[in-house]
Amino acid sequence: MDTAYKAVDSALDGRLTEAENAITTLNGSGEGSVVNTVNTRIAEVVAEAPEAFDTLQEIAEWIGTHSDSAIVMDNKITALQNKVNDENTGLAATKAIADAAAVKTEVDNALKGLDARLDVIDGGETLTSAKTLATRVSEAESAITTL
Repeated sequence: MDTAYKAVDSALDGRLTEAENAITTLNGSGEGSVVNTVNTRIAEVVAEAPEAFDTLQEIAEWIGTHSDSAIVMDNKITALQNKVNDENTGLAATKAIADAAAVKTEVDNALKGLDARLDVIDGGETLTSAKTLATRVSEAESAITTL
C-alpha cells in the first residue's frame, strides 16, 4: 500500500505543480497571462475601430502629454459655456420685455377704448380712475424698460 500512496501523492504533486504554474502564467504579464490577453484584445479592438476612434485616441494622447494646455482649453470651454448661458439669459430677458411690450400695447388699446367711452360719460370720478390706471401703466412701462 505504501507504493499506491506514493503514486497518488506523486500524481497530486504533479497536478499541484501544473496548477501553480498555470496560476503564475495567468497572474504574470507574459504570453497566456490575463494582462497580456486583455491588452492584446484591446489592441485588436483599437486596430479594428473606425478612423474617428483613432482621432479620439490621438486627442486622448495629446491631452495626456499636454495637461497644461488641456486645462487652458477646459477653462476656455467653461468661459464659452458661461457666455452662452449669459446670452440665453439675455434672450429670456429680451423675450420678457417683448411680452411686456405686447401686454402694454393691449392695455394702451384698452385705455383708448375706455377713453372713448369716458368722453361720452359725464362724470369726474370715472375719468379720474381711468387717468390713475393710465399712470400706473406708465409706471409699469418704466419698470419694464429698466429690465
